[in-house]
Amino acid sequence: VSFLSAWLTTILRTQASVSYIFKDVFGDLCRQTCLSSSFFDSFCKKGNSMLKGKTALVTGSTSGIGLGMAKALAAQGANIVLNGFGDHAGPQAEVQAAAKAAGFDIRTGYHGADLSKVAEIEAMMAFVEQEFGGADVLVNNAGIQHTASIEDFPTEKWDAILAINLTSCFHTTRLALPVMRRKNWGRIVNLASVH
Repeated sequence: VSFLSAWLTTILRTQASVSYIFKDVFGDLCRQTCLSSSFFDSFCKKGNSMLKGKTALVTGSTSGIGLGMAKALAAQGANIVLNGFGDHAGPQAEVQAAAKAAGFDIRTGYHGADLSKVAEIEAMMAFVEQEFGGADVLVNNAGIQHTASIEDFPTEKWDAILAINLTSCFHTTRLALPVMRRKNWGRIVNLASVH
């Protein structure tokens, strides 16, 4: 818990724009880990439009934390590109509703890239650049898990976990950075978990 608190405090102090995400998505958890409400309030003022007109690509965003982060970014005025498996029409509607509730008119897109495949990651990043001018904010959120004892752990599951949870972050980042440098603005948020 203290590690999480220190990690979030560092992020919130160095990247105020990221704090908007954490307040909406992780606010209660952060408050329970010793970050005071006044700390958040100083960073997270309703109606901030620093992200208005920017585009955020959130991987693994058709459900769960990824969808929550996409909605939080939309509520700050960012255009959103969702990525994930399954239904995407429902999550896109939720993202649009979050933006509308905050007074923003945003664009949304979806790309169903399988993040275990480099060619599909490249196609997704090309889509974001072609349709939105590139990602100003990249949230590497996608992840999968499998649990088994090491001697019973299927090697294909191991390879898939590394490809999606780790290697995809490398590829999305390497492809997003040139656009961010050209715009002289960008934010990258990498999420990870331990199972």
